[in-house]
Amino acid sequence: MLQRELLVYLFKPASMQRWNSFLAPTPLTELDKHAHKLIAAYVLGQLERQAGRGPDWHRIVQASLFEYLRQTILPDIRFETSEYLMSRAGSHVVRFVCNALSPLLQGLSTDLQDDLTSYFTVRDSRYDLERRIVRAASWTATYWEFQHLVYPFNSLGTRIEVERTAILRRRQEHETLASMLKLHEMPDGTMNLRSFLGLCGELRYQSRWPQTPRVPMTSVLGHSYVVALLAFFISDQGEPRYDANRTYNNVFGALFHDLGEAVTGDIISPVRTAAPAIDSAICDFEQQELDARVMPCLPQDMQAEMRFWVRDVFENRVCRDGQTIVGFSNADLDNRRADPAEAILDGRLIGICDDLAALMEAALSIGHGVTSPDIEGGKSRLLARVRRGQITSQHEPDPVLLEYVRKRGFLAPFDYFA
Repeated sequence: MLQRELLVYLFKPASMQRWNSFLAPTPLTELDKHAHKLIAAYVLGQLERQAGRGPDWHRIVQASLFEYLRQTILPDIRFETSEYLMSRAGSHVVRFVCNALSPLLQGLSTDLQDDLTSYFTVRDSRYDLERRIVRAASWTATYWEFQHLVYPFNSLGTRIEVERTAILRRRQEHETLASMLKLHEMPDGTMNLRSFLGLCGELRYQSRWPQTPRVPMTSVLGHSYVVALLAFFISDQGEPRYDANRTYNNVFGALFHDLGEAVTGDIISPVRTAAPAIDSAICDFEQQELDARVMPCLPQDMQAEMRFWVRDVFENRVCRDGQTIVGFSNADLDNRRADPAEAILDGRLIGICDDLAALMEAALSIGHGVTSPDIEGGKSRLLARVRRGQITSQHEPDPVLLEYVRKRGFLAPFDYFA
């Protein structure tokens, strides 16, 4: 079972500011950076697969989670300082991180706890390719921030060129990956995977709960990453544990569940739920814009996968031979025989994860003393809806779903923040 302390830690990086020595036009947080980093890891992993070296996606997600949790323990340490510290006292730093994280992971499987320890304490060869992809993705997300949001606003400063040289030098460490070479050979100004990464990165500009002050503020990008981590926990830590393909679809379906907002903007829940016709019109417009502005950036095989993830977002669904079927209960999905030719996605569980992330956003702000009628009312309505087994106001109450979520140990976290 997830501990409350671990869930709170998932939002700590929303308050960790990056690039503190430089001017930036918008807050740049560790939460947003790690969200963009996992998206970049997805892109690089797909390019590696095309080159004949497909990664283990479960390990990609684990590596992203482990490095994210480490960041909550070691905040605001510059790259060069971190490298020097690890070279001189690495074993002591790793022991400190593992000891700090150990209480947070109580209640999770011993497999996950052991994997975290081995990821940091030994050179676990199982993670060689995945570690390289995730670290190259980290550089890619950092460079995007620097190139688009830091360098243009500090070009007259004395230190910015030193920083730029250091960042470009670090790129050479990752160019043994075929995916990095291919990605950075793609031209600017055309619809390709680089422009897709740019569109995703721009989700950091859109604030959640934009009609009210809140602490910590979160963006659509950061929120999506928290939902993806929650989807990983409910898939990998619940009983029965889902197979690797189902977990993969749940995690990346959650990560991209708000991708439509990259082209439509964040439309607040009270507007979307005012009438079914409003929500239907918004969904139709999102799909039109995704088809026109996002899908052309992706290769054909990635387009098919992305459409599976971003359509009927909160519905359980199965894709086989290019055809998507909706209308399954989660128990129905459990009873399907694992088949590599078939993709399964628990859209209703992604809806539960989305609700939990929204509840935490409201509850943490109230706990910090920053509240408003919008936050209080939103929190109350969300809790009442979830306790009816209702994912959105457009869904009917579903007590069977509620019991399924309870059995997977995922109702208790709602009580933590009630």
